[in-house]
Amino acid sequence: MSRCLSFTSPARSTTSEGIYILGVPLDHGSKGGDKGEMFAPAALRLYSRINETYSMHYREILDDIESIYDLGNLNFSSAGSLEDVGESIDFSLRSTFTNYNWQSQKIVFLGGNQLVTKFTARFIASSVPDLEVIHLSAHSFEGESVESQDANDSALRELSMGISVWQVGLRSFSRAGHKRIIKSKRLMSVSELRDYLVQNKSLPIYLSLNIDVFDPSIAPAVSDPIPDGFKFTELKKILEFFKLSNVVAADIVGLNPNKDRNSLSVATTSGALRELIFNLLD
Repeated sequence: MSRCLSFTSPARSTTSEGIYILGVPLDHGSKGGDKGEMFAPAALRLYSRINETYSMHYREILDDIESIYDLGNLNFSSAGSLEDVGESIDFSLRSTFTNYNWQSQKIVFLGGNQLVTKFTARFIASSVPDLEVIHLSAHSFEGESVESQDANDSALRELSMGISVWQVGLRSFSRAGHKRIIKSKRLMSVSELRDYLVQNKSLPIYLSLNIDVFDPSIAPAVSDPIPDGFKFTELKKILEFFKLSNVVAADIVGLNPNKDRNSLSVATTSGALRELIFNLLD
C-alpha cells in the first residue's frame, strides 16, 4: 500500500512552509457494521496513483506544486476510552508538529470517522486564537451517528466545548439533536456561509468535510447515507468560498472503503481532496 499521495513529497520534518497531509486512521466509537473508516487514508493514497490531479478551474496540476508534503499516518493508540484516545492523538500531534507555525503551515487530516475532527481541531485551537470550525456534513458535529450511549454522547459534546462550530449541509437530526442545533443558532445555509466568510476574511478557520455531505449517488460508502446531498459541482463552489479565507487546517472524514463499490466513493473523496488543496494554496 502506498505511503504517500502521488502528488506529494514525503516529509521527513515539519519545518518547511506548505501544506502537510496527515492520516488519522480512527474508527473508535463507530458501530460494528460501520467500522472501516480507518482504512480511508490508505485507500486515498492508493487511488491517487491512478487519479488525475489537474484542476480545470485553476488550470494547474498538483504534481507541479512542490510545497505539499505527506507525513503518512499518525501513530497513536486507539485502545481505551475516548479520553484515552484523545490524549494519545494529542501527544502524537504535538510530537509531530514540534514547531507548528499556523501562519505558514497548513495541515489536512485524512480520517477516519468524525471523531477525528474533535481531536485535531482541539489541537489546532490550542495554538490558534479564535479558531472557528466550519463543519460540512449531513449530521451534526455532536456525533449522532455514533453509538448513542449517554456517556459517549456527553464525551463528544465535551470535546467540542470552547470551539465555535458552524454547521452547513445538515439534513438529518434526532429530536434532541434538532433542539440543540436550533438553540445554538450555529446552522448556516450555503449563502450564509459565503457571506460570513466574505465578512470575516482574517478569521482563522478549521474546515471539516465529512463526505456524507455528498448525495449518496456519488458517495454511498459512509456510515449513514442521507438522500438529497450536495452534487460534486456544488461542493466545488462551496470550497471556492474558502480561497480568500484564512483556513489554517482542514480534514476529510467519513469515507468507509469497506462499503465502496467500484471505487465510486474514493473517487469522489479524492476529487474533493484535490479541490480542497487548490483552495488552500496561496
